[in-house]
Amino acid sequence: MRSGVVDLVQVLSQLLMRWVSESMKLMSLTLNGFAASTSEAELNEGELSKENEKREINRFLGWAIWNLRKKLYKRCTRAKVNDWVLQENVEPLIKHLDNMRCFHHDNAIIDPDYMQNCYSHTDQSRNGGWLSLVSKEYFFFGKVLLARVRHSVREKQWERQGDQSIKVAAAATCSDAGTKKAFFEACKSSTLPIPVLKSLMDLSR
Repeated sequence: MRSGVVDLVQVLSQLLMRWVSESMKLMSLTLNGFAASTSEAELNEGELSKENEKREINRFLGWAIWNLRKKLYKRCTRAKVNDWVLQENVEPLIKHLDNMRCFHHDNAIIDPDYMQNCYSHTDQSRNGGWLSLVSKEYFFFGKVLLARVRHSVREKQWERQGDQSIKVAAAATCSDAGTKKAFFEACKSSTLPIPVLKSLMDLSR
């Protein structure tokens, strides 16, 4: 179980590093059809337009969910093929991650609220069906999480501190009461033990 949690922490840490790097360099203006209205001032103020915010959440948190699920699934498959006994609680972790994502054809298009409030027009037009979207239950957590990252790191700070600013952002995010509250509220239906859920937010260790 412990190594499974470590994997999730590593993936989310990579998510944080990639998001900060790309955001501070303003690459989000051009990647995958972000709205042209996004400005440097918009990013530096920690706010995004609604369309770009939906893109950010599905792009980065959705990627982290997909990436870790793939890694855990491979580990589970190897264990079954080789008749290994897994020490970690891998299968429940996979099920938990399944609840954190949804897909275009199976979930998104049948939910008008999701289509309007969680699914950008760009993603709707470009999604071939297998883009790992963030489920509606975890979408607000994604909004709080990424807003906190934007608030914790400004472009000038990035220029002065470089990679050190990533650690600053991670520490601020992990200790932020609002981010924790949003995460645990999203996990209300989870069957994972509370200590495991708490470990998922410990990105700074």
